[in-house]
Amino acid sequence: MTTTTTTNFPRLAGALGGLVSLALVTACPPPTGETTSESEGSTSSTSTTGTSNQTATVTITTTSATDPTTGSTSEPTTSPTTGDPVCAVSDEFSCVGAYDCGSSCGELGSRFDAEGCLRPSCSGDDDCGDGEVCYGASWGLCTSSQYNCADSMGSCECDSTDDCGGNYCVPASALPGLATSPEGVRLDNDCAPDDGPAIKLELGVADAQAVCKSDLGDPWLSLTVTDVGAPLAPGTYPASQGNSSAGAYGGGWLTIDSWTDGYASGSYAAIFGDALYEGAFVDVEFCSSDVLCG
Repeated sequence: MTTTTTTNFPRLAGALGGLVSLALVTACPPPTGETTSESEGSTSSTSTTGTSNQTATVTITTTSATDPTTGSTSEPTTSPTTGDPVCAVSDEFSCVGAYDCGSSCGELGSRFDAEGCLRPSCSGDDDCGDGEVCYGASWGLCTSSQYNCADSMGSCECDSTDDCGGNYCVPASALPGLATSPEGVRLDNDCAPDDGPAIKLELGVADAQAVCKSDLGDPWLSLTVTDVGAPLAPGTYPASQGNSSAGAYGGGWLTIDSWTDGYASGSYAAIFGDALYEGAFVDVEFCSSDVLCG
C-alpha cells in the first residue's frame, strides 16, 4: 500500500517563478539508500531511510523558470508571511512580503513599483507625493479600480476588479522623455469604438492656412475623447484613443479652457512610443466635419 501527500506552492499566473512540491510517500517494502539526480531546469533530491517494515521517502523538486523576454533563468521565491511588512500596508495591500511581479515590476504600466509594492491609488496629482503624477484611467487607460493583495500559501497573491476606472501614483521620472510636438493643430469630429460621438485633437496639420482641409504631415499625432460632442465644456478629458506616426499609444488627456464660437483653447499630453508630447493651443478652429460612424 502506498500513501502520497503532496503540497504545492503555486505562483500567480504571469509572474516569474517556479513550483515547489513536497511529496511524502510511504511504501512497504522499500529499498534502502540515497540518490540524487539533476536535469536541465530542475533539481531533485531524494533521501530514503528504511527498516524491515516501512520506508519514508521525502522528495523535494525545485523547477526554475525562464524569462521568455530575456532567456534568463530565475530561481523560485516565496514571500515571508510573518514579521514586519516590507511594503506600505493599505486597504488594498496587506502582504508582509512584496508581490512577485517579475520583469514588469516598476514599469509605467504596472500597478507595482520596482520593489513589488502596490502603488497607491489616486484620483488626481494632488493625491500623490512630491515628484509623482496620477496615471491610469485619467490618461485614457483601462486600469482596475480596486486591488486586493494578501498572503496565501506562503506568498503574496493579488486579484483585482474587472473595470477600467483606476489610477495610481507613479514617479514623474517614470514618464518618457519630453519630445517636440508637431506644429499645426485642429479639432474635429470623430467616432468612438461603439460608433458614438467623439472629438479628436490632431497635431501635425500640414497647411496652417487651410487647417480644416489640410492633410496631416509627418510626424502627426491624434488624441480622441469618446462619448462627447461639441462644444466641450471646460475641464480635463481622458483620451481613450490615440494614433500617430510616432509609435504605440500609451495614454493621454485633453484639457479645454474655453470653447467659444467654434474656437477652443486648452492643453494636452500624450505618450506615443518612448516619448511624451505635451503643449497648449489657443483659439484652435473646430472643423465640424460630417463623420459617418458605423
